[in-house]
Amino acid sequence: MGGGDGGGADWRAWAEAGVADLRSRKLLRTLRPVVPTGAAVEAHMHEADVAAWLEDREPTGLTGPRAPLASLTTLRLFSLNDYLGLSSHPDVCRAAAEAALQARRAAPPARRPHRGPNARPHF
Repeated sequence: MGGGDGGGADWRAWAEAGVADLRSRKLLRTLRPVVPTGAAVEAHMHEADVAAWLEDREPTGLTGPRAPLASLTTLRLFSLNDYLGLSSHPDVCRAAAEAALQARRAAPPARRPHRGPNARPHF
């Protein structure tokens, strides 16, 4: 590590080589602009940005809250744990609530240890 830069150039070269390797193997993840839809498992993206993504190009910058709705494509987000959208389904929510209530009824009530009316807390 020379050059008086504290090794920064070596680190930068190492990082750039790693990014280049990931890019060459098509493993580099990049952020893509999306417009939320209100659904937990969907988002909108401008058609030009979808094309850029599929062609491994940088985003166009056309996706945003002011993009005309007609130019937006709806994407299903399969990278989420809830890609089927079941966490907000009424039947699933009802079943989870019922299971929680049953578990509460089955568990013994929590009790504080009783040490008498003049007991001091231990620190």
